[in-house]
Amino acid sequence: YGQLIFVECSNIMVENQGIEGKFIGMTVRSCTNMEIKNCKMTSNVNEIKKRGTSVYDSDEITIINCKFGSGAGVYLENTKNSVIKSNNFQNCTVYGINLEYSDSCLIVNNTCVYSYLAGMSITFSKYCEIIYNIFYRNGIPDFLNFGLEIHHGTSNIIHHNAFIRNNYNDTVNAIDYGNGNIWYDEKTLEGNFWDDWSGEGPYYIDGPVNSTDPYPLSEIPIYIESDMFAIYFSIILISPIVFTIIIKLILKRKHKLKD
Repeated sequence: YGQLIFVECSNIMVENQGIEGKFIGMTVRSCTNMEIKNCKMTSNVNEIKKRGTSVYDSDEITIINCKFGSGAGVYLENTKNSVIKSNNFQNCTVYGINLEYSDSCLIVNNTCVYSYLAGMSITFSKYCEIIYNIFYRNGIPDFLNFGLEIHHGTSNIIHHNAFIRNNYNDTVNAIDYGNGNIWYDEKTLEGNFWDDWSGEGPYYIDGPVNSTDPYPLSEIPIYIESDMFAIYFSIILISPIVFTIIIKLILKRKHKLKD
């Protein structure tokens, strides 16, 4: 298809579609209970308002096992109770995932690599859970770039993610301008993997609100797909070169801890 547009739809599935070279590959507006699965939306023109999939004013939208490589991979605006799961975002010239005014969403087991501005951006969104994602090498020179950035986001929970060499100078993995965001799992007391963590004490998140991850992880976390009783590594979604780099980081961290 050249472009797909869904308005006021409910209880539908979109599966196995490939869309390239369009202003917005797929637009969803005022829909409920919709699943977008196994789709590929890449090379949709790389400008700031051009996206792989845009979702507006919707509820219970699931985007799963898709591949994105456009201006912004997935953009949610005023969308609630939705899931972005097990997708690959690579070479997006804005953000891999962008949430604005979208509450109670689950972002799980995605790979965001080589996005120009940030792997993921959260703006005026609350009660979202960001878990078991990999943010690798997001950022370009001469910009403040991050794996994850939060602007005016409130009470979001971020844990068991891997932040690796984000920001062009490898200096800032994430930044928090929000309020009351929690950077660890309150049940397990486990946080996130940070490749620049010293190995001792908390990890300090950049930004004016002085957020911290008090329980940084020493290894990249494993995502467990409980309903299938199987274990997956999120890193299998990354290219072999990136996979090799991550393995080297794990071995280096283990050696550092032994010393």
